[in-house]
Amino acid sequence: MARPKSEAKRNAILEASVRVFAKEGLRAPTSSISGAAGVAEGTLFRYFPTKDALVNAVYQDIKADIAGAVFSSFPRKAGVRTRLRHIWNRYVDWGAAHPAAHRVVSEIELWGGLTSESRALDAGNLAELQALAQSFREQGLAAKDLSDEYIGSVINALEEMTVSLVIDDPDGAERYRDLGFQVLWNGITARPRLRDLVSE
Repeated sequence: MARPKSEAKRNAILEASVRVFAKEGLRAPTSSISGAAGVAEGTLFRYFPTKDALVNAVYQDIKADIAGAVFSSFPRKAGVRTRLRHIWNRYVDWGAAHPAAHRVVSEIELWGGLTSESRALDAGNLAELQALAQSFREQGLAAKDLSDEYIGSVINALEEMTVSLVIDDPDGAERYRDLGFQVLWNGITARPRLRDLVSE
């Protein structure tokens, strides 16, 4: 009769995976992970039958943690800027507080082995993001010729840069977070062109 699986042991393997992947990359051997978790390698494979399954589990665990941090107390009825600022602040704060997980989730997103289940994780929060994007467009706030995909890419790039700065210089965290959001807001919102402000 198979022994029941332990949630504590499973969590220990996931936490060890984050530490090892952050240090050695996704190519780190499972023996390093099991050693860091204090379990036999065979035990690791009882919980995660393949390394790909382990990487997907790590990704799902981190993404759930991010969603909890970003969307808790989300101000759904607030204005566009307030909602976007909430997402921005919470994500930057999460990344600064979890530098290893931040590094690992970014690496996994570039990895080719994510399952459809893992890729669908953001679907639960997609409605919030779509509502925010729709309000942004309807209120005429979006800069012309910027697609939602491009704006999303700008947000992601600035978030990653800001998190890296905060991790490297914690004393400047609030300043980096505020400046980063200001650069973002000014970059994606519609602003009158200089020639339109000057009378001809």
